[in-house]
Amino acid sequence: MTIWVNEQVDPSGIISSCIACCDKTQAQECHESFQENLTDQQKAIGWV
Repeated sequence: MTIWVNEQVDPSGIISSCIACCDKTQAQECHESFQENLTDQQKAIGWV
């Protein structure tokens, strides 16, 4: 079984959230949602 993991890493390199699921589509949608909701300021300071 494959487990898909999304990690949200803050500018200091700390994982602030980790979401795991078995559904690839759901994992991709979660990742895209996080990326779309990052502000320009968050991107500029290093959120990934």
